Amino acid sequence: IELILQGNAWLAVDMLEHGDLAGLEAQVEAFTAGARELRQPLYLWQVAVWKAMRALLAGHLSTAERLASEALAAGIRPEGETATQYYAIQLLGIRREQGRMGELESALGQQLTNNPHRPAWRTARATLLVETGRLDEARAELDRLAGHGFAEIPRDGDWIVAIALLADVAAAVGDAPRAAILHELLLPFADRTVVIGLGTVCLGSVERYLGRLAAAIGDEAAARDHFERALEVNQGLQAAVQLAHTQLDYARLLSGSRARGLVEAARSTAGDLHLPAIARRAAEIDVGPAENRV
Repeated sequence: IELILQGNAWLAVDMLEHGDLAGLEAQVEAFTAGARELRQPLYLWQVAVWKAMRALLAGHLSTAERLASEALAAGIRPEGETATQYYAIQLLGIRREQGRMGELESALGQQLTNNPHRPAWRTARATLLVETGRLDEARAELDRLAGHGFAEIPRDGDWIVAIALLADVAAAVGDAPRAAILHELLLPFADRTVVIGLGTVCLGSVERYLGRLAAAIGDEAAARDHFERALEVNQGLQAAVQLAHTQLDYARLLSGSRARGLVEAARSTAGDLHLPAIARRAAEIDVGPAENRV
């Protein structure tokens, strides 16, 4: 049974990476049934982690925070160090969408101290700097990680996460040369989603990050194509948070009724689900009055 569960777990991650919601749900259901049959804490912890991940992806932030705490409690004995890191990752994602990521700066610094050779934690710090408006510091972190065309970032399980987060940073600080390099690195993975760990957090379609990079480079046509595909993938995955962020990214490129519709859709999601970060971003986008647009 344990070998079957391990297969279910990796298939679940594979389904998530390919944006296959039905496949993900089937594997998680099979894994959950087996975990309950075995009643081993390690497998029950993984079920709890996935519950928190799905809640965050759907935009239910309060529920996600509660479930992340429950996952930590379930995993602290069978998988103490990993459970603590998974909880930190999930809490970073939750606080980011709550507009409260800065509260975790000290805890993130501790993770950097404990994991000095994992660039993903440094990219998370760069993300925190962007989220707290410290763009000069974020640019310095980008410089630190960009050596030899980002070749110093190990090609391990953290790689795509680090590159996607750096894509956000490069777009935010307007670094077109780095954005071009990151676009080239990410392009072969356009059909994937960004998944942290064994399904700890899903950051949505890679196409969204490619779209942001293309926009930073000034390739509007490519950005539009990327964002169109990102909308489709994130919608199919029922990833309300990532869908709303994609809508806002795309709206910045557009005018007229399409731009207004995208902003209004994201604003509606933010209101329905109480998503402060998305509400703030929507408020910052000026698409102008309808009568002045074409």
